[in-house]
Amino acid sequence: MQTLEKVICKTMNRYSALQKIVEFVSFTKAAEALGYTQSAMSQMISSLEDELSIKLLYRSRVGVKLTLEGANLYSFIQRTILQYQALQEKANEIKGLETGVIRIGTISSISCHWMPQLIREFQCSFHDLRHDFAQGKHPKDVQYRLGHSSISMTLDTYTHHVPTRQNDIADWLETPSHP
Repeated sequence: MQTLEKVICKTMNRYSALQKIVEFVSFTKAAEALGYTQSAMSQMISSLEDELSIKLLYRSRVGVKLTLEGANLYSFIQRTILQYQALQEKANEIKGLETGVIRIGTISSISCHWMPQLIREFQCSFHDLRHDFAQGKHPKDVQYRLGHSSISMTLDTYTHHVPTRQNDIADWLETPSHP
């Protein structure tokens, strides 16, 4: 019999897989982003669909999209992922650990040119802090996601600052070495 912790972890991995597939509109690209094989991603989604008794995704040659039922459940899945991450971060905060996930929203040119060096510098100080990127085509897309709590902060070329709910992150990013 599986422990509750293993069941929760397995479920959250499936939810994260679904989230990445929807984000990338591709099993293959999502698998690469999460470090799985395409086959493993397919098995996770199939297992999740079996567990829920609902087909979540339409698969075609041009990509993947949520079914009507999948679209109805997707916002709940996103909130569940965010709440689970918040729970883990709070537990680590209580234990005095500097761990967690920073969800960064940005446009693709910034994530390609600025972010690799920023993340390397940040990881030197905060080894256990993970990052997740949400890219938008326009800064307004990214700002919208910040307002809806799906990301922790944004970096864009229009605001020239980092709006954030995490003051310590903003302080780090506003240091003189920051581009």
